[in-house]
Amino acid sequence: MYACPNCGGGLRFDIPSQKLKCDYCATLTDPYDISRDKDADMQTDEYGVTLFTCPQCGGEVVTTDESITGFCTFCGASTMLDARMKNEKRPAKIITFKKTKEDCKEIYKKTAGRAFFAPKELKDPEYLEKFRGIYIPYWVYDIEYSKDVAFSGMRQTATATHYITDYYRLQSNLDAEYTGISYDASASFDDHISESIAPFNTANMQDFTPSFLCGFYADTADTDKNLYRDDAVSAAQTDLSNNILKINKFTSYNIGDIAKSLEGAERINQEEDDPVIGLFPVWFLSYRTPDNRVAYAVVNAESGEISADLPVSVGKYTLFSLLIAIPIFGLLAFLFTMTPKVTLFITGAIAVISLIAYGREISEIKKRHMKYDDKGFYAKYGPKADEEEIKKVAPGRGAIGAVIGLIIIAAVLIINPVDDYWYYGAAIAAIIGVFITITGIIRRFNILSTRPLPKFLNRKGGDDSAKD
Repeated sequence: MYACPNCGGGLRFDIPSQKLKCDYCATLTDPYDISRDKDADMQTDEYGVTLFTCPQCGGEVVTTDESITGFCTFCGASTMLDARMKNEKRPAKIITFKKTKEDCKEIYKKTAGRAFFAPKELKDPEYLEKFRGIYIPYWVYDIEYSKDVAFSGMRQTATATHYITDYYRLQSNLDAEYTGISYDASASFDDHISESIAPFNTANMQDFTPSFLCGFYADTADTDKNLYRDDAVSAAQTDLSNNILKINKFTSYNIGDIAKSLEGAERINQEEDDPVIGLFPVWFLSYRTPDNRVAYAVVNAESGEISADLPVSVGKYTLFSLLIAIPIFGLLAFLFTMTPKVTLFITGAIAVISLIAYGREISEIKKRHMKYDDKGFYAKYGPKADEEEIKKVAPGRGAIGAVIGLIIIAAVLIINPVDDYWYYGAAIAAIIGVFITITGIIRRFNILSTRPLPKFLNRKGGDDSAKD
């Protein structure tokens, strides 16, 4: 805890003033001044923090404060977090909070307000008070190109009788720099979330000092520094290649694979061949669902971009569907005259569409739960972390309704009865089956829009994390 130099009260980072503000006398202090006074050695690679660990999921946050509210950010459990002192690797840079908690709540309200079928708990003002300010660690890559590169090009001209193709060796002197290419360094912070709230303006990064954490928390960096190296280089190469193609002298050529010519020409973070850690600010909110899953709402505390898991209330959706189905059915009956067979074919088409949608959701659930596309989590914990969850949700019983409906439709069409009531009865039975499948689709959607309770096992920190 950093104490006020005027009265000794607790200090908190004040977002509007971008200074440390005393809880009692409202004195404002420059974060760098207070750190110089408190920290004996500002040049050390480590700094002292309190590490809070959730006993249920293993999620970790650090802070320079000595207390934390009694709930876990990652799994939403109301629990007493385990606390201990440790030395953490000192980040190099930080982007401070620009959006206040009130700003964040307004941003979330607008998003949740458009989610008509979202559970009412997600819009409860008391629930919104649980937004917590957390700094997420990012690997920050600076990539420089300063080298002569050569690549192939060709021109083709046509005569009255044939084509002439000339091949060239083109050369360019590169002088390009890409700064602040960043990827989240925390295995617990989903890559989908980090991508959806991007970008952070790395031009606003400041030198890190621990007092910036007063009143906030920070996730721990626990992925290897080289995990996103190839992604960063690829992003720089793609942009550089596109810019080379726009150079006037080269526009008249058909140019070969520039990116291949750029391989190995980059220098990362100049003097040291290492990325640095930067802390970027987010407002983080978790909601524990009745079926023991968790939904997240994350707001970029610099730009206001939001990523929100918004499940659907099955009860709300069912009631709305029934209320809207009646007038639609009446309107169709008034406007169109359909034969019994056409009615059956249309119903069958709806059943097939619902089965395709159901199957795609099952496939997406498996992909999501295996964490194939969450590079940080996959690299640290591997693909088996959520096998139990996959068994619970796939293939599921929701598809049975539409399948039975299709069997009934096929049987009636094969028998081809004379009485129309058979066709209409089969259509009604199939629609009931489709409704069961659609309910299953909604439940699977809720699985996709929420997450299994996290289990951060054997969490030890990444390549650059300090030892205790």
